[in-house]
Amino acid sequence: MNENDFFIGQKVRATSLKKNVVIKKINSDVVTAILGNIEIKLNITDIVPVTKIKKSKSGRLNSNIPTASDKELSADFHGLKVDECIERLEKLISDAYIQKIGRLKVVHGIGTGKLSSAIKKYINSSDLDISYYYKKNNLGEIIIEL
Repeated sequence: MNENDFFIGQKVRATSLKKNVVIKKINSDVVTAILGNIEIKLNITDIVPVTKIKKSKSGRLNSNIPTASDKELSADFHGLKVDECIERLEKLISDAYIQKIGRLKVVHGIGTGKLSSAIKKYINSSDLDISYYYKKNNLGEIIIEL
């Protein structure tokens, strides 16, 4: 990503800090951002766009319990149908809240793009106040921050 991919006032994820920040100024490869009431400078390669997601409207969640690792829940959705994928995503989010885990790693693969599209559609239509972003150089994996 380069400076043309970002704009002043945009909420982004500072990957090295593991925090969301707001862009105040962009100067070539250096971004000045606001974290709380602190102004920080970041290399443009250290930030990724953030998309807001909202609360789930689903009821009971039925899928395999994901494994916890270093305060991150992870699940691999390769080979699932869209409805199975969404069911497991709901369970993953629910488990993360119960276990007070702030990060989810969802591996959906690239393939036809059906799972990726379904996950983004679900996230964007929910009511939870959490964010998601793609890992650098890996569009087959999405990170969800609670």
